[in-house]
Amino acid sequence: EVSHILMDQSHKDIGCTLLKTLLTEFSNSTGSSAIGMSLEFHLRCKKAIEQNGGLLKIFTITIQILQHCTQEPEPSHNKQVSSLLSLALQILLWDFRSSHLYRLSTLMTSSAVLPFKP
Repeated sequence: EVSHILMDQSHKDIGCTLLKTLLTEFSNSTGSSAIGMSLEFHLRCKKAIEQNGGLLKIFTITIQILQHCTQEPEPSHNKQVSSLLSLALQILLWDFRSSHLYRLSTLMTSSAVLPFKP
């Protein structure tokens, strides 16, 4: 659960880093991956994050924590604020243009290949 990662005081920095890495991996539509995922798998994961409310939930929790940090400023919050702002920026930079690419990829992989006859 995303809220547990960000709300747990002792793991907040690790949670921000983990979520930012995950969002960085799936924010683009290229499908290029350091772990060698296929384009189809990459786009399915991206679509799941978009459609299941994952981005909205992460963004909402991030903003709530940022509000708390600004209402009760402490020197220890500086690193957290930086991590949270970086996470919020990654969400705001999300590339939503890939929805049509997922449909195209699904059509291409699920349709029968017809031989070319000139």
